[in-house]
Amino acid sequence: MVAAAGFATAGVLLGSAYVGAGMIVPQLAVIGFNVARSFFRVPTDIELPRGPGRAWTVSGDGTMVLPDPATGWYLTVRHHFGHVEYRGAEARRMLASLLTRWNRTGGHDALVRAAVAEVQERPGDDLFRSVAQTSEGLWSLDEPKQREYDNNEWMAHQPRPLNRAGISRLPPVRRLALEMALHEHTEQRALEGELSELESAWREAEEIAGIADNLLVPPHAEDFIRKHSRLSSDGQDK
Repeated sequence: MVAAAGFATAGVLLGSAYVGAGMIVPQLAVIGFNVARSFFRVPTDIELPRGPGRAWTVSGDGTMVLPDPATGWYLTVRHHFGHVEYRGAEARRMLASLLTRWNRTGGHDALVRAAVAEVQERPGDDLFRSVAQTSEGLWSLDEPKQREYDNNEWMAHQPRPLNRAGISRLPPVRRLALEMALHEHTEQRALEGELSELESAWREAEEIAGIADNLLVPPHAEDFIRKHSRLSSDGQDK
């Protein structure tokens, strides 16, 4: 009976352990999933350094790529104390800085391949114009609520309405493709600058070589060469 009681007690304890593990393991799985999701989730707001001891809190929902008749597209950035717009080279530099933070988790192979295909399908500024046109359509739908929120102080303590045109709301493929296109443009400009420097150096070397050749030949010798070259040519013509 003692042995039976011991086995019974052991069975109860073992069963309790399995029950406890069965309750704890799912909870740990949920906690782990939430931690992983918070780590890999695209941040809505990011901190962008703007000098020693200074930083902007940039809103991903309020930062957009929109069409521009003159340049094709421009970047509007909403930070913690206002808005600022960028065009041309400044827009590219700012967007590159922001995308490196919004794309901080990188991407799996399929995502990278899809982004590369998008860049190849829309070379140059075609990708930026396509994103700008799509964002313009979404912004036209969500802008009225955004304006109402900004113009009513009593709404300041409420969550800001959704802006589907925000950079952080773009599909991951498009965000990664934009970053790739910006890097490709930077590399191309660097290459063009390097080739331009090489061309300038080559022309400068040619000029120096020409000057050096002239310095080695006295003026009366040049006259002699020209005179006899003409006489030789005349003699051959005859």
